[in-house]
This record gives sequence, C-alpha cells and structure tokens, in this order.
Amino acid sequence: MKKVTTYNNKKVLVMGFGISGLNAAHLLKKLGANVVANDQATPKDPAVVENLKNEGIKVITGSNPLSLAEEDFDVIVKNPGIPYDNPLVAKFVEKKTPIITEAELGWEVFEGHLVSVTGSNGKTTTTTLTQLMIAKSNAHRVEYAGNIGVSFSKVAAELGPEDTLVTELSSFQLLGTPTIRPHIAIITNIFSNHLD
Repeated sequence: MKKVTTYNNKKVLVMGFGISGLNAAHLLKKLGANVVANDQATPKDPAVVENLKNEGIKVITGSNPLSLAEEDFDVIVKNPGIPYDNPLVAKFVEKKTPIITEAELGWEVFEGHLVSVTGSNGKTTTTTLTQLMIAKSNAHRVEYAGNIGVSFSKVAAELGPEDTLVTELSSFQLLGTPTIRPHIAIITNIFSNHLD
C-alpha cells in the first residue's frame, strides 16, 4: 500500500454500508481521517455499527440527514448505488464538496499494476478470465476486485508494487474516479442478439 497522507486529519463522510463503504471507512480511519459513516438503513447485524464505533468512527443510520450537509466535510465517499439526486448528495454537489467512490480511494493507495474492466455486458466474466490468465503467467500475486463482490480498496491496500489487480468497474463507480488511470483498460460489449 502506498503511503498516502491526503486524508490525514481530513473530515470524510462515507455514504453507504455495503462491502465497499465499510472497507472504505476502515481504510480512511487507518489513513488518519476523521470518519463519519452514514447509511439510510439500519444494519440488521449490530456488530457492523459496533465495529465502526470501536475504531472511533461516528455512525449515523436510519436516514441520510440533511443536517450532515451543514458540516464541512473535505470529501464524500459515496456508494455507487446512491444517486446524485439523493437530497443529501445533491446538497454536497451544490456545495462543490468532492465526491468520490471507493474505487478512487483504492486507486489512491494501490501501488501495483491495475487492469480495469467496464462495459455493458460480460464484465464479471471478462474480469474473472483476465485475472486467471494473468495469474497463470505471472509469478506475483494477481487478484480481482470491484463490482464483483470484493472491495477494491481492501484488496488494493493488501497488494504490493509487483502485484496486479484486475477490477470490474461499473459506470456508476467510474463517475466518482477523477484520477484513476489503469495500466490496461478493457471495455466489454457482448450482445445477446441472435441473427436468423
């Protein structure tokens, strides 16, 4: 993992408790950020909230209170599934607060070789096959992550400079990735139309 000081003493709001949001909150705390984690729903498992609180992360569940927009956050890390017209997100857009996704955070700490897959159909298959092919021909560690059920930022933080990460990225994730620059980019476009 790269030594990143960008988030040291910064106030960061993480919106969404999915796999990516929870891992982003934990990573940001390790990077020295003052983290507030928010989810519109209340997690069924109380341990989720307890684990965040035990790390010194402020937790707000059950709604996206508009009062959060009155606080001076340096960055918002938004779950890709939360639309930009969500009232709280819209307030941050209006304030011009930087809004990123967990993929951007993963890119910022990653120091290896990045392969990114995006497109309309076939992303997961292409990501999985690409990871397997590179792993067969590479002596270093090769993992996959992203929109495939594995947190980009968690895996990125665990890999070294000689390792490769193959990521599946949806268009919603890419909206919040202003600096991500993969070494190899693959765009899938597999159609299921049949010609008679």
